[in-house]
Amino acid sequence: MSLDPAGANSKANTSGNAAERRAALGLLAHSAAPDAPVLRGAVAWLLLAAGLEALGPVLGKALIDGHLLPHLGQRVPVDLPAELLQIGGLLAGALLA
Repeated sequence: MSLDPAGANSKANTSGNAAERRAALGLLAHSAAPDAPVLRGAVAWLLLAAGLEALGPVLGKALIDGHLLPHLGQRVPVDLPAELLQIGGLLAGALLA
């Protein structure tokens, strides 16, 4: 009696499952090939929307700090590329999670 919960053929099952996954992904890629231009356009629009969504808080912070409340405290220079990178990283993490 084996204590292996996957059974005696666990390595054979794993390689079989991997082959089935590769075959399924190949079938999916083959089926989606006619719509590849539409999919590329959809991904491009999604990336643009994500970038604009990340840009909003940065521009809002710059507006508040630089124009609405410039007399409060020190004026902190806005490092737009670094802040966009940070907000974009947070957005990418949320999208990939």
